[in-house]
Amino acid sequence: LVRSRGDMRFFLAALLSLTLLASAFGQFGRVIYVSPDEKLRATVIPTKKADGEFHESRVAVESASGKRIVAKDHSSRDQEHGRGVLRAEWSPDSQFFVYTTSSSGGHSAWHFETFVFVRALHRFYELDDFVGSSIVDPDFMLSPPGLFHGRRVGSSGKYEDFDIDLSKIHWAEKT
Repeated sequence: LVRSRGDMRFFLAALLSLTLLASAFGQFGRVIYVSPDEKLRATVIPTKKADGEFHESRVAVESASGKRIVAKDHSSRDQEHGRGVLRAEWSPDSQFFVYTTSSSGGHSAWHFETFVFVRALHRFYELDDFVGSSIVDPDFMLSPPGLFHGRRVGSSGKYEDFDIDLSKIHWAEKT
């Protein structure tokens, strides 16, 4: 029973919280990443397996107004040969959206294909194609303005740390 304005505010806040919570569960685990400049958002959309678990993902990039710019679907028909997003982040300068993936079927469990949405080109690229070998750690760091720090297979076959400035990559050369 609502007896005062304070009680009414509490009731409305509780109702709003429950509504938002129900909405979040209704999105089936979607995660939205807003760019630091707040002009773009990337949404990771898990795809559901028959057993109800989420193992594969789609990634969509939109303007702040909701206009779809580009999407990349990592799901597979059999739900065993796609990729699921593990970690994602915008670069501090808002020019790149970076995310690592793992195989939904357990194939090449040591390899975490890493993708980059390049804002200037409105395209996704696989970062492995630009670093000379496979990325082997799903955890990465981004520092200003767009420096990527990760781990890859080195020329000796051993794992090594590496840094690459995403703004210095000639993205358009790979299609």
